Amino acid sequence: MALDKKGFYEPLYTQNLSKSACEQLSNLCPAINIECILNRETSYGKVLNAYEGWSTDDNIRRISSSGGVITSLACHLLATGTISGVLQVGVKEGEYLYNALKVSRTKEDVMSCASSRYAPALIFHNITDIFKETNDVFLFVGKPCDIMTMKKYISQNPIFTNKIALYISLVCAGMPSYNASSNLINSANNKSEPISLKYRGDGWPGNFKVSFKDGGSFSCSYNDSWGKVLGRDICFRCKICPDGIGQYADIVVGDAWDTVDGYPDFTEKEGKSFILIRSHQGLRVIQDAHKKRIINLSPLSLQNLEKMQPYQYNRLHTIAYRLIPAFFLTRGVLKIRNMKISKNNILKGLRISFGTIYRFYYKRK
Repeated sequence: MALDKKGFYEPLYTQNLSKSACEQLSNLCPAINIECILNRETSYGKVLNAYEGWSTDDNIRRISSSGGVITSLACHLLATGTISGVLQVGVKEGEYLYNALKVSRTKEDVMSCASSRYAPALIFHNITDIFKETNDVFLFVGKPCDIMTMKKYISQNPIFTNKIALYISLVCAGMPSYNASSNLINSANNKSEPISLKYRGDGWPGNFKVSFKDGGSFSCSYNDSWGKVLGRDICFRCKICPDGIGQYADIVVGDAWDTVDGYPDFTEKEGKSFILIRSHQGLRVIQDAHKKRIINLSPLSLQNLEKMQPYQYNRLHTIAYRLIPAFFLTRGVLKIRNMKISKNNILKGLRISFGTIYRFYYKRK
């Protein structure tokens, strides 16, 4: 995989692939395989329990993106010996901008990856070596497409079946490019070299902040960073994604936004997460962490979740209007499974379809 001029990773072929390798990649690649929610028990798929919660550790809650639930769960699982490592995205060694898959084995390691990284990461670059070189059992933290692909990868390589003990999915609205991050940094008008970059945290939702070698810094609000720059430079594949809520994970964690007039409120507060439990294993982990006062929990209705995350709710009910034109525009390369067409508001759906066609031809990544 190599970065292209638009700041996304693309496959770079240095030699012809065998038919077998092509078939494996075709069955594995998350850009090609698009799987809609399998279980229609709720609008969000299979949900055993739903909660609102946050870390009882005030420092973890503060530095994390939305309540510190994932960070606290990871530290708790390491401390109890349930896992011996956490696979998660963090800053690449020696860099400030680029991301990498990190293997965290201590609380300090986990906390260094506590907040969101709104840019691409090569999740599977060294995954075979990581699995082969140790006897570790891992918690895997990733985007919904990362979870799906990791499970497919392990199904193709059953020797690694017991390497992942638990899957936790972030809630995802799409992956911005590295160019979007660079554009935000450049808006600081500081010619000095950047040395650190934080997209969120130190509050909820927290500010985008970059520090420079000359001692200067630049920050802007979440609404200005995500709403006006990062969220407007999302790759095309993300724009037709049906799964921003981790349908294959054991536990799903996202922002439990307060709402004002039906819209998420980004006023700075103490962080809160919503938590969806999809498996009995995930439920045991959450209940144990709550019992031991690692996290605070309160019940959450899925109706309230619709208000907290209107984008995720709407994309689930309009996804067919994006996928059908995308399937034909890509000449059938997409493998779409379990798609269901919503008959609500067909005129809105047609507008979405025309928007997908426009983005494909004029704004496509």
